[in-house]
Amino acid sequence: MSLASRVSVPRVSLVDATQEELLLIRAAVPSDADGFCLMRSSAPDRWIVAVSRADALSEVVKVGSPTDRGLVIEAAMLRDLGHPSGFDVPQLVSQSVAHGRSVVSTRAVVGAPRRELHVATRVAVGLANLGLTHGDFAPWNLLGQAPTLIDWESAEWTLRPMYDLCHFVVQSEALLGRGRVTPVLKALTSRGSAGALYLVQLGRPLEEAVDHLVAYLDEADRRGTFMKSADLRSRLRTALK
Repeated sequence: MSLASRVSVPRVSLVDATQEELLLIRAAVPSDADGFCLMRSSAPDRWIVAVSRADALSEVVKVGSPTDRGLVIEAAMLRDLGHPSGFDVPQLVSQSVAHGRSVVSTRAVVGAPRRELHVATRVAVGLANLGLTHGDFAPWNLLGQAPTLIDWESAEWTLRPMYDLCHFVVQSEALLGRGRVTPVLKALTSRGSAGALYLVQLGRPLEEAVDHLVAYLDEADRRGTFMKSADLRSRLRTALK
C-alpha cells in the first residue's frame, strides 16, 4: 500500500463512528495524533489505520484479531531484521494487544512503488542472502528511492529460491501488465534474464530456473491468496509442460 507523504486525514466524528470503529480508534490511534483514517485490509478481520501529525503521514497501524498470525510474523520480522543490506524495512514502533485486538504500528513509508526489474532483482538477491522469503514481494510493497520493502506478514526464515523474484514478475504482469506468458518466461528463465542474474549471484545454474518457477506456482496455488494472478499462473503451467 502506498500513501502520500502529505495528507489531510480528518478525525472521525465519534458521534458517527460505529462501535467497532470506536474500539479500533482506542486501540490504534495515539493520543497526540492530529488525524487518522480507517481502512479495511484485504486480510480478513483486519483494519489499517493511517495516522497523521502536522499534516504529514506519520504511522501505519494494522489492527487484527488476537489470533492474527500475520501481524505476529510482521512484528517479529521487522524486529529481527534491523537494518538489512541492500534495502530498507519500516521501523517497528510498537506491538501490543489493546481492547481485545492485536496492534502493530510502523513508521509510515512514503514514495512511489518500484516496478523496475533490476531493482527487484537486487532486493530479491538480498533477501536470499539473508536466507529468508518475503512471500508477497510485489511493486506495491517496494516503495521509494532506497527502496523500502513493506508488508512482512507472509515472510519466513526459510529460503525458497527464486520465489520472491517469481512473485514480483508474475504479479506485475498479471496486475500491471497484459497478463502475457512470454514476458514472464523471458524475465525468469532465459539467458541474460533477471532470473539468470539472480541464480548467478547465488551460485546456482540457470537450468534450475524452470524448476524454481514451477515450485513458486505450486506454492502460490497452495496458499490460495493471490487469485488475481491465478489465470496467468495456469497458463504458465501449460507453457512449461
